[in-house]
Amino acid sequence: MDVVMVNELSIRLEQVQCGTCGVIHAVPERLLTELRKSGGFYFCPVGHQWGWQETELDRVRKKLDAQIREATAQAARAQRAERSDASARKEIARLAKRASAGLCSCCNRTFKNLARHMQTKHKKATP
Repeated sequence: MDVVMVNELSIRLEQVQCGTCGVIHAVPERLLTELRKSGGFYFCPVGHQWGWQETELDRVRKKLDAQIREATAQAARAQRAERSDASARKEIARLAKRASAGLCSCCNRTFKNLARHMQTKHKKATP
């Protein structure tokens, strides 16, 4: 960075190189800062256009939006897992209640000795 004095006015210049032609030249630092921040275009001395379509604010907004989407997706996944867990617990409780009442889960018949019935009639269903 150089400082140039023009009629008692101090201007900071930033040395840049055109990405297209390679010409090295100086641009007012304030101009580049504003272009990077708010977007816009600049031309090198040979005439090649430099552009800042996406501003810093746009990049931050995109990043924030992506993080919000990810957080929402994680919350939805957690909610689905919680619902699945709750339904599995309900099913286990229902089957345990039926088994304690002596009701066979395979053939829906009631037996006083359900364990013996399961071993003799439903060997594949017992662990």
